[in-house]
Amino acid sequence: MGVVEDKSALPAVEEPTAIPTRAQAPVKGRSAAVIRIHSKERTITSRLTILRGTKPTDFSSVSLAAKSYFFSRLRNTPTVTNTAPTKHKDPIILLSPSASSLITMHNVKAFLEEGRFVEPSIAAKEAGGGRGPELLHISHKSNRLGGRPVRYVVVEDTAKFKPDYWERVVCVFTTGQVWQFREYLYSQPRTLFQHVYGVFVAYTSDPFNPVQKEWNVTTVKIDPHKRHTDREVVRGFWDGLEKWMEARGKLKR
Repeated sequence: MGVVEDKSALPAVEEPTAIPTRAQAPVKGRSAAVIRIHSKERTITSRLTILRGTKPTDFSSVSLAAKSYFFSRLRNTPTVTNTAPTKHKDPIILLSPSASSLITMHNVKAFLEEGRFVEPSIAAKEAGGGRGPELLHISHKSNRLGGRPVRYVVVEDTAKFKPDYWERVVCVFTTGQVWQFREYLYSQPRTLFQHVYGVFVAYTSDPFNPVQKEWNVTTVKIDPHKRHTDREVVRGFWDGLEKWMEARGKLKR
């Protein structure tokens, strides 16, 4: 006795969908039988092929629209520059390299920062001798800037000077010897002290030197014995220098 298969118990199988093809025009050289067979052909499709479509889609118009949109946004965006702010360069104070100079690279820091004068030979001995450092940084709290500290560079030798360094020179200490200015940008003292603040340093007991009047310099007198007067002398120096710098726009606020 044959077994009858119950097809209702089997899972339903999705039948391929056939899309009728357009009637094909007769092609020269084909027989009537071939044409009849081709007319019976059906394209088998599934859900995936239907989603893909029967012909490729051109998305170039979408790409062009996106480029146009983003480029227009960029044109309206302000340009951001990475240029760092220019750092103010420290003003320079030049000392006299003369052996008779009362202010040297050994004692200038104590004098200008602390208001304390140390005799040059003693300061050199305490530092271990030699000519001292090539460069020092001096910090001064400016009364004209509300107590804000201003840093100065102090040097004695100009051999390593670059051309733009002379624009930063604000003060030159001198002992009244012309040879000091031989390698300076302005080798004539009268011309030099029209461009920088000149300082002639001497002991209170020293005789008057004509350059104090002829060279347009400020005289700073140091008492060889009274150290309690040093602070007042240094205060007068800074007041004079800052007044000169302010008048010429060199005291940066």
